[in-house]
Amino acid sequence: RGALTVSWALLDRLTAAIAASRTVLPLSITGERLVIDAAYRVLLPALGAGAESGFERLVFTAFPGAVPFPGARPHPHVEDMEGLVARKAEKRMLVPTEAMVAQGMLLLQALEHSQLVAVTGPPGCGKTSLWRTIAECTTPLPQITVLYGGVHSRGELMGYAPPTGDGAWQDGVLAHAVRSAVVAAAGGDATRRWIVLDGWHADAHVLVPLTGGDLFQLPSGETLRVPSTVTFIFEEDHLTNLPDPLRAACTPIDAKGMVTWPDRVEMLLSLENSFWRLHKEHVQPLLSAVLPFLFHYAELHAPAFPFSEANLLKTIFNISETYRCPAHTITRDTLPPMVLSACVWAAGLFAAGDAAAREQFDHFFRQLLADQGLDDPFPAEHAGAPATVFDYIYSLEHRRWVPVTELAPPHRHRPESGVASAAEMVVQTRYQQALAWLVGQIAAQGTPVCCVGPPMSAKTWTLVDTAGQYTLHFQCTSTTTVAEVERALRRAAAQVEAAQNATKTATVVLDDLHSTGVAGEILHLVKQHAEAGALFDRKGLALTPLARVGFVLVMHPEALQGMDPRKLGALQFVPFCPLEPADLPATYTTILETRFSSIASSAIRALPPVLVNAMLAVYHEERRRLQPGPGAPHYALSTSALVNVCEGLMMVDPQEEPTGYYCAWVHEMERVFRDRLVTQADQAWFDKLLSDTVEDHFGMSYADLVLKSNGCLLFTGGPSYGPVGDMTWLEDRLRGTAFNGEREVAARTSAGLEDVNRILRRLRQPHGHLLLLTELGGLPVGYVRQAAHALGFGVVVAEGGSYYMADEWRGDLQRVLVGLCGAGGVPAAPQVLCVTEAWLGALPQMYLDLLVLVKRGELDGVCDPVTWQRLARGTGAPHAQLRQVVRQRVLRDLRVVLLADAAGASLASA
Repeated sequence: RGALTVSWALLDRLTAAIAASRTVLPLSITGERLVIDAAYRVLLPALGAGAESGFERLVFTAFPGAVPFPGARPHPHVEDMEGLVARKAEKRMLVPTEAMVAQGMLLLQALEHSQLVAVTGPPGCGKTSLWRTIAECTTPLPQITVLYGGVHSRGELMGYAPPTGDGAWQDGVLAHAVRSAVVAAAGGDATRRWIVLDGWHADAHVLVPLTGGDLFQLPSGETLRVPSTVTFIFEEDHLTNLPDPLRAACTPIDAKGMVTWPDRVEMLLSLENSFWRLHKEHVQPLLSAVLPFLFHYAELHAPAFPFSEANLLKTIFNISETYRCPAHTITRDTLPPMVLSACVWAAGLFAAGDAAAREQFDHFFRQLLADQGLDDPFPAEHAGAPATVFDYIYSLEHRRWVPVTELAPPHRHRPESGVASAAEMVVQTRYQQALAWLVGQIAAQGTPVCCVGPPMSAKTWTLVDTAGQYTLHFQCTSTTTVAEVERALRRAAAQVEAAQNATKTATVVLDDLHSTGVAGEILHLVKQHAEAGALFDRKGLALTPLARVGFVLVMHPEALQGMDPRKLGALQFVPFCPLEPADLPATYTTILETRFSSIASSAIRALPPVLVNAMLAVYHEERRRLQPGPGAPHYALSTSALVNVCEGLMMVDPQEEPTGYYCAWVHEMERVFRDRLVTQADQAWFDKLLSDTVEDHFGMSYADLVLKSNGCLLFTGGPSYGPVGDMTWLEDRLRGTAFNGEREVAARTSAGLEDVNRILRRLRQPHGHLLLLTELGGLPVGYVRQAAHALGFGVVVAEGGSYYMADEWRGDLQRVLVGLCGAGGVPAAPQVLCVTEAWLGALPQMYLDLLVLVKRGELDGVCDPVTWQRLARGTGAPHAQLRQVVRQRVLRDLRVVLLADAAGASLASA
C-alpha cells in the first residue's frame, strides 16, 4: 500500500472518474461498481506495471464479494489514452479538440460497459468518424457490422420462413449478426462485436426486448441470449428518435459541437490526400476569413437546402480536387484565385437561384473580400458587360480566369442531320455550362451528386455528356423499388468490370427521384454506398464491395422538404434553375441560326430573332391568360413548347422568301399552342392573339398568310413539309388504308382529313409523341392509323381491356421493336404505339415502360431471347452492339400516341 502517494489531487481524479462513469453507464449499475470501474481507470495506472494482482486484492478488500465489471480491462494511463484518441482522430478528418477527445473517452467507456449506446448529433458533426476513431483505439480491434436503416424490409432485417421448400427459418441481416456473435461467444471467442445501426429509428423497436434483459427475440419465436461482448450503437440525429424504452436504456454520447469553424478549416487543410495540406500556412487565413460568412449567407438565402457546415466543407474539398493534376504546378500566386473560385462554386451555388440572386451574391462576396482586407481577383467584365463571380472559373492549366463559356460548347447540333433532336435543342446559359462542368468533375471523383431544380432547367440533358465514361440512366417512377435500383447499380458495375480498364468508371443517373414513393430508402442506399463503398448482398447477408461506381440524382426542390437530413448528408448538391425570360431570346435564336445560317438570302438569315421574339410574345401571353385547371391540366406550358416550335421550323422545306417562313411560323404556333385548347372561347382568343402578333412583328396581315377562305392555314406533314391549299394529296394517299373492323372509322369529310393532317404533322416531328384528346370512341384510332399510313409508319394499337395483362402488353411492345428493326422480310419502318390513357391506371407497368422507352430507350424486361434473335436478324448488328442499335432506333423512330377524353378527367391522376 505504500506504493501510492495519496493526495487530494488523486482523490479529485477518482471522484471525477466516478462522475464520468455515472453519465455513460446504465442507471441500474450500483455505486460500488462505479467506484471499481473508476479505480481501474485512475488508481491502477498510477501504481505502475506489476501492480495488477495487488490492486485487485485491494479492491476485493474494500468491497468484499465484488467482481470486476463484465468485459472490464485495465486502461492504460488516461493521458496516454487521450493522446491515442487524438492521433487516431487526425487520420479521420477530425480535429482532436478537447471536446472531441472528451466525448471519445466517454464513448470508449460506454462501449466497454454498456450493451446499448446512442451517438447523437446533427448531420456532419462527426458521429461516424467518432466511433470509428474509438474502434481504432480499442485493443484488440472489434468486429464491426454496419446496418443502414431504410434499406431492408422487415423480413430482410429479422428473418423469414420461405413460402416454398422445407420451411426452414432464414435469418435476416440483424438476426444473422446477433446469431454469429452468440455462436462465437459460445466457442470461447471474447472478441468485442459492435453492431452499428445507422438511421434506424424506424426499425429500432425490434431491439426493445433488450431493455428487459439480454434477450433478442426472433419472429419465429426463438430467443437468443446476447453475449456481453456485443454492443449495439445507434447513430441518430436526436435521442428522441428512439422508442422510450431504448432511450431510457441507452448510454447517450452527444457529438454536437465537437468541432468549431476554425477546427473545420484545420480539418480540411490537414487531410493527407488534399493538395492544400502543402500550402496550409497560405490557405488557412483565407478560408478562416470567408467561410463562416459564406455559410451563414447560404443558410439565410437557401433555406430549402438541408445542408450543414460539413456539406459546405465537403463541397469545397470536392471542387478543390478538380485542380489536382501532376502536370500543373500550384504556386503561392495561384492559391488565392483557386481557393476563392472553389468557395464561390461551393457556397454560392445554394444562393444563386436566378440572375438577381447571383448578382446579389456577387455584391456580397466582393464586399466580404474588401471588409476582410483581401484582394478581389475576379474579373470585372465579361463580353463588355459587368461580370459576376459566376462568369469565370480559375484555370490552373492556363493560370488565368477562364469564362465558363469555354468549358463546354455553347450549342450541340449537327447541321448535316437536317433535323435537330431534343438533345440537340439544348442551349445552355453561361451558368448552366458551369454547372455541367461542375457535375462532371465531382461525379468523376465518385461523390454522389444531387441535381436539384424545377422542370425544364436542363438537369438531365446536362448530364448526358458530363456524368462519366459509362452512364446508366435509370428512370424513377411511382412504381420504382429499391431492388430495381440495386440491380441498376450492379449492372453498371458489371459494365465497368467488363471493360477491364482500371481507369474506367460508371455513373448511375437516377432521374426524377422525387416521383418514387421510396425516395428515402433509395437515399439510404446511396448513403450506404458512399460511406461503405459496398452494396448489401441479400443472399449472403453482408456488404459486398462495389467500386468505381457513382450516383447522380435528379429531383425537384420540393422533394427536399421534410426529408431526413441524415439521408442527404452524403450528397453533393448542385442546384439548377430554369431559363430566365432574359435568356430565352438568345437561346432560341441560337437554335434557329444553326439552320438559317446556311441559306444564301441575307433577308432569310436575319429571320431567327424576328421569329423568336414573336414566338415568345405568344408564349408569355398564353401562359398568363390560360392557366391549367380542372378539365385542362394540359394547359400547363413550359419551354418544351418553344423547343417544339423550333423543331418544326427547322423541318420546313427551304423557302425563297421570308413570307414562306412566316407561314411556317403561323402553322407551328397553331400546331403547338392552339391544338391543345379544348374550348371554342379559348380557340377564338388564341386566333385573335396570333393575328395581332403577326401584324406587330411581321408587319403584314394574318389573312395574307392563310391559304383557305375560312382562315385556316394548311401545312402538309407528308414527304415534304410546306403549305398546301387543300387535302387532295392526303385523300389520294389514304385510299386503300386497312382498318380494324367497325371500331376504327376513316376520314371522309374535309374536317376529318384536316384532323388526320394535324395528327400526321405531329407524328412527322422528331420525338413526335402525341396526347390526343377526344370523345369520339374509335374515331381517333382510325385517324391515327391513317396518318401513320400516309407517312409509311407502322401502327401497333394496345387493345386494353379486362383481359389485357402484362404478357399481352409485353407482346405489343415486342411487335413495335420488330417493326422498328425489320424482320421476316418486312423492311424496318418508324412505328406508332397507340395507347388508351385509361388503361394506364389498370396496368401501371404500361406507364413505366412508356416512360423509359420515350425518355431513355431502355429495353430491360421487354424482350425475350426469341425476340432478341429476330431483332439481330433484322438489324444485322453484332451481339455486342445489338442493344445500343435497337435503343437508337427506339429513340429516333418510335412515336407514342396517348388517347384521353377531351375534358381531361382521365388525366386527373396521370
